[in-house]
Amino acid sequence: MHSHNLAKLFPSIMVALIFITLATTALAEHTCTYCHQKIEAGWVEVDGQYYHPNHFVCTNCLKPISDPRFFEHAGKYYDSTCFTLFITKRCDYCGRPIIGETIYFDSKTYHASCYNESVGKRCVVCGNVAVEEFFVDNRGNAVCKAHKDAAARCHACQQFLSPVFKGSWSEYDDGRIICKQCDATAVHEISEARELIEEVKDELEAAGITIDQKFKLTFVSIQELNTSLNVFLVDHLGVTKYEESEILGGLFTSKKYAIQVLYGLPRSLLRSVLAHELMHVWLFANAPRPQDQQMCEGSCQYAAYLVLQNDDTDNGRYFLEYMMSQDDEIYGEGFQKVLGYINSVGLNPWLDYLQNNTDAPW
Repeated sequence: MHSHNLAKLFPSIMVALIFITLATTALAEHTCTYCHQKIEAGWVEVDGQYYHPNHFVCTNCLKPISDPRFFEHAGKYYDSTCFTLFITKRCDYCGRPIIGETIYFDSKTYHASCYNESVGKRCVVCGNVAVEEFFVDNRGNAVCKAHKDAAARCHACQQFLSPVFKGSWSEYDDGRIICKQCDATAVHEISEARELIEEVKDELEAAGITIDQKFKLTFVSIQELNTSLNVFLVDHLGVTKYEESEILGGLFTSKKYAIQVLYGLPRSLLRSVLAHELMHVWLFANAPRPQDQQMCEGSCQYAAYLVLQNDDTDNGRYFLEYMMSQDDEIYGEGFQKVLGYINSVGLNPWLDYLQNNTDAPW
């Protein structure tokens, strides 16, 4: 989610009048700024400087400026035609020159009318063009600051949704709101999820991460997931449980792994969540504990990143971009540090490090 400020600009361009004065006495003697010769008859006075009438010329076309209106820009003078055609900023929407009120948004410049009628982001709550400070999600939907808390949000992709037009989203039995884009590929059958996790295992193995451990995969509601986490985290999508017990007085060790993920996640997001949780299985099986949380979650995010890179769907690209833009300390910053480390030393050295260390190398 990005915060934006809308800037309204008014051109700080001087429009001046040409004063042509006829010399009537010998006392009125001036030197032409252009040719540096004495002016014998009439002259043009601009900003305290004097010119022969045919020497006060447009910087662009070099023709004498005879119109009583002219424009100054960066210390140079232009007639109205050349200024409009070559100097005036053009609207990034309609392409025509901008004279008057200008709106600047996202490094582009617009006529106020073009922005308000065709370009401006409209708040999903009130429907008005968002002005001053407003927020834009990764799908381009906006909400003004006053209505930020009133907007609904898709639990999967986090886009802003209108609380008025409920046809744009679905509500699951556990209370989650899912937009139509995510709901279109939502996975509700555990059998499909089990097929997907086998695909994800193969993709991770091809990249160099092998998960041989057996595990139980189940779908859960948001309430069941939060109970498993023992904390209310509305943006959590899955959890991996690990149990270790000793048999016959420690002669044998039993290890059990269980992965729980939310039902109804869009296919691309579910694949990335499964990769994340499979990496948790790998860490439970191979790495000492307790591990640095940033290093642990960053490594699991890296596994999700590998899978999303193989996904060429629109949703796959969206969730990859969303992952890359996360800036929280654990999942966002942790992932970026792991990604940078792996890009520097390689995946296998990183896996070796994880198997022998609990503290992060940074």
